[in-house]
Amino acid sequence: MRIQPPGISGPVRPNATATGPDGTATCIALTGGGDGEPITAADLATEPGMEEALLGIYALDRVDALNLMAIPPPGPEPAGDPSWPALVKAAGTYCATRRAILILDPPATWTGIEEVQAAAGAGAIPRDADTALYFPRVLMPDPLSGNQPAPFGPSGVMAGIMARTDATRGAWGAPAGIQATLSGVTGLEHVPTDAALGRLAQAGIKALHLLPGVGPVAWGARTTIDARTSGPEWKYLPLRRLALHLEQSILAGRQWAALEPAGETLRKLLRLEVTAFMQDLFIRGAFQASTPNQAYFVRCGADTTTPEDATRGEANVIVGFASLKTSEFMLLRLVLRAGRAPGG
Repeated sequence: MRIQPPGISGPVRPNATATGPDGTATCIALTGGGDGEPITAADLATEPGMEEALLGIYALDRVDALNLMAIPPPGPEPAGDPSWPALVKAAGTYCATRRAILILDPPATWTGIEEVQAAAGAGAIPRDADTALYFPRVLMPDPLSGNQPAPFGPSGVMAGIMARTDATRGAWGAPAGIQATLSGVTGLEHVPTDAALGRLAQAGIKALHLLPGVGPVAWGARTTIDARTSGPEWKYLPLRRLALHLEQSILAGRQWAALEPAGETLRKLLRLEVTAFMQDLFIRGAFQASTPNQAYFVRCGADTTTPEDATRGEANVIVGFASLKTSEFMLLRLVLRAGRAPGG
């Protein structure tokens, strides 16, 4: 990330230990350092030319695979930074192009369900299939205040929960329930009532909850999309993350197609490879189905790729996979670039 700290200045910092050539430890006082100015939205995404220069969030262009993005605010409340809404918008757009999920923190002004619903009604919550927002803030030890409990945005915690879920259950696993305990969290700034949990879900907000005998857990698994106006397809976070995982994996794993002509031979090879990939996910339990035919289908042939597509060096793959409802398939249409047109 591009950060512009001020000149070197500041109080004496704790001592550090260095090891000399003879293996003995020497105590060195660290002096003259400074923490710099707080990070602002302008440091991350909103200054002109940052995208072209790969600065701020655009430095992630150097990373091959991006699945999650969390941008915790630099202080308790980013409302004082007028560029923060523009940062959220830019980050959402960037995550959509990279097939990643953006995890947002709730404002400190949200002290109850009423504030959340008011923000949703005023259009202050991004209604996007690739965005997740959790409420309330979490209480954790603050090392700058003698490890006393303090409220923090939950985006970093939830990014860890999703990464843990990916490793143990796969991207299609819901990062919610009693298995989604919030490690390191001592409590919640506000504990939603049972009635509030349903109202939060309707607003597209995922709730954090406090379960007796379990502790703080993630209780919601929805994106912020408004299913009433945009359709229900991607309102569930596990389903959306599975779709993004399929797109990323299929496109990245078939880059060899760029060396082949866009003919029937290529389309047959793509059908075989993508089918094998989907079958492996079926065996691992990624789909809500009991047989492969109920779980997925792969099409790549003359019915998906027109002669004009082939002339442009394209091979179109349509993948369907079982949704949360029986006998319904979610569809993905992927365009793979071939090296040249047939006979070219």
